[in-house]
Amino acid sequence: MRKIGLLIALAFCASIATISAAISAPNWTVYSNVQYGLTSEETADLYLLNRGVNPVVVFIHGGGWQAGDKSYVGDYARLYGLAGFHVIAINYRLASYSDPGKQWNAQLQDTQLFIRWLRQVAAIIRVDPTRIGVAGESAGGHLALFLGSLNTSVSPAPGVSGRSNYYASQSPKASAVLDMFGPTDLTRPEMYASLGSLALFGARTYAQVPSLYRDASPLFRVNSQTAPTCVVQGMYDTTVPPSQSIALINALYARGAPYKWLSFNGGHGFSGLSPLQRADIDNRALQCMIGYLHPNPLNAW
Repeated sequence: MRKIGLLIALAFCASIATISAAISAPNWTVYSNVQYGLTSEETADLYLLNRGVNPVVVFIHGGGWQAGDKSYVGDYARLYGLAGFHVIAINYRLASYSDPGKQWNAQLQDTQLFIRWLRQVAAIIRVDPTRIGVAGESAGGHLALFLGSLNTSVSPAPGVSGRSNYYASQSPKASAVLDMFGPTDLTRPEMYASLGSLALFGARTYAQVPSLYRDASPLFRVNSQTAPTCVVQGMYDTTVPPSQSIALINALYARGAPYKWLSFNGGHGFSGLSPLQRADIDNRALQCMIGYLHPNPLNAW
């Protein structure tokens, strides 16, 4: 009897383990390194649910516009996929000191190109083109904010080839934004003091090219038609201080654009949070995007 009981217990544990493994990822198909642009840097990983036409959240990586890649999205992909979203993570051209064509605004050109490409192929991959969310941490949040406000595609600097002619009939505007501690006003001393050495502006300081820093500040693009925005901010962040996100929500409020303020007691990149605290802010951000984009979680199974 003891042996039979043990076998039953082992079988039960094995079935629980099988169920846990099964629900650890949505019912999806993953397509890696899909090229959407002109160069090998302009690629995307698509985590597409196998059921239904669904909203999508496009994750844009951070890294000071000159580092990072789309591989960071793993935990986000599972979390949002299980909620009923298609999930996509993209790479874009990283800023380069030696190549002006990869400095500002190449990164915005690429992300806008991706949104236009996504709408072009939406019917094929079962994406609802009216429910396209964008999300990003730090530099990725900065780029996401532009996608929530701009109705038209930006032009490159003079003498630099651009991307605006590709899929030009499609809108580059997102339907909702999840901004996680993204810089909003690069003309403020707390930001430009640390940006002058970066490749984004070719190591040129704010004093040298103030108009370029303003052009790269999504705060000044906020308007009454800006997409609903979830603003996540660490109150102890010294890299992108809370004043940047507070200026953003003030601008959104002044123009009547919908937003939700989601603060946490930690630093940049969610530093200083326990696993439970991190899970809490991730869930609050997810619920915010669910409220704006209305996925069907049954399509995750």
